[in-house]
This record gives sequence, C-alpha cells and structure tokens, in this order.
Amino acid sequence: MKKIIITLALAAMTAVCANAQIIVSAGYQHNSNVETIGSNSVTEPSDGFYVEGTYNYSIAKGLGVMFGIGAEYSIETSTTTVGSLSGNLKYTSLDLYVPVILNYKYDFSNALAIGVMAGPSFGYTVMDQVKGSSSLSSGSSTVNLMDDEDFNKFGIYADEGVYVEYAGKYRLSFIAFEQLNNGTKASNVTEKNNGFRIGLSYIF
Repeated sequence: MKKIIITLALAAMTAVCANAQIIVSAGYQHNSNVETIGSNSVTEPSDGFYVEGTYNYSIAKGLGVMFGIGAEYSIETSTTTVGSLSGNLKYTSLDLYVPVILNYKYDFSNALAIGVMAGPSFGYTVMDQVKGSSSLSSGSSTVNLMDDEDFNKFGIYADEGVYVEYAGKYRLSFIAFEQLNNGTKASNVTEKNNGFRIGLSYIF
C-alpha cells in the first residue's frame, strides 16, 4: 500500500510539473501615487525596478494561472528652492506583492506567441521613508512614513497586461496595475498607487 501511495504521489507531481512553468522576471516600474483630499488631488510619480518569480500552471491549451512573489523598489526625489536656500527630499520604498494572474497565450508559430493576462495582486509595504537635507546644514534626517498610524501597509491591486514570447523561453511584458483599496486609514483622504511594469522574463 505504501508503494502504491508513493507511486501515485510521484505520478501526480510529474503531471503537475509537466503542466507548469517557472518564470523569472525583472524590469522597470513606474508608480503614480494619487492623494485626494476633498476635491483636491496631488500626484507623486516615482520610478524603480522590480524582480519577480512566478509559477504558471496550465489548465487548458493556451490558458494558465500564474502565481508567485515579487519585490519592487522605487525612488522619488524633489528639490525646493526659496531664494538662496534649497532643500532636497528623497523618498524610497520597498514593497512585496503576490500576483494571482489568469493568462492566455496564442502561438503564431513554434517561435512566436502573444498573450494577455489579468487578475489580482496583493501587496505589503516593507519600507517607506523620506530623507531630507538642506543648504543650511551639512547633515540630513530620515523619517519612516510607516510610523504614521494612518499608514496602510496592505494593498489590493487589479493587474492587466500583454506579452510577446519568443522560442518559448523569452518574454517581453507590459503590465498595468491599479490599487483598489485605500492606502491610508485617515478619514476624508484617499491615497492610491497606480502604475505599470515593463520587463523581460526567462521561462524554465
């Protein structure tokens, strides 16, 4: 009986592996953080990069479900000048996210395919801080924005994108994401982070 169970388990694992792909991706990410108070809104753009590892399980010909984990690091800098005085601010953030993406691929040939994908992703902010300096002082100070009691570390996003795949191994993708929940717990304030990723992937 034990041998039968082991044999069935190995057969199941083989079947899963046969229908699955491991995908490693990296590339450029752009964020637009939009904060709205009443009828007034301010958009703060930032740029950075992301790395991602996903597992794509095939559920039908051309149709699959992709899930895994990713990390994105972004930077935003700004300079304010008043007369002979100037100040610099540098915002840095590190976020982890878990995508659960339904994707469909159409093969034009053995070498070329295109695909579309859509689904939710779930984010968690690991670091969000601002470092400031001014022309009046040689030093600088750092503020951890996550110390704010209204800061919301968790994000829920709607992702959608397209990709071009070559030789079943290389992929160029574009993914847009939109935050669905509020990024702050403060009353009468709405803060959402939207953006896009452009990346290259290798498929194992």
